[in-house]
Amino acid sequence: MAAITKPATKKHRRLKRLPRRVKLGPYVVDVVLASQATLREVMDDDEQGLYNGCWEHLDDGKPDGRIYVLETLSVLEKWRTFWHEMHHAVTDLEGWDLTLRQVDV
Repeated sequence: MAAITKPATKKHRRLKRLPRRVKLGPYVVDVVLASQATLREVMDDDEQGLYNGCWEHLDDGKPDGRIYVLETLSVLEKWRTFWHEMHHAVTDLEGWDLTLRQVDV
């Protein structure tokens, strides 16, 4: 028999704004709300594709990267997109760090 739980209150259903900057260990990732045109530019898309967000790895110091989230999404969709792109960021930065360690050894 499944446990019966109380429905979430309004306080629990309310989501906050996305962070503007996230620290991942030694890495710093900026979070930017962007237009569809900006997303296409970052993605180098000439075919007018539609994107909810993207991850850009930067090689020139801090920040180490940037997560772009489409500004017209609902708050819930912004968070879903943020976590999707955060996964890309963690995977990319971890792989890049491992490559540097292999070179240094």
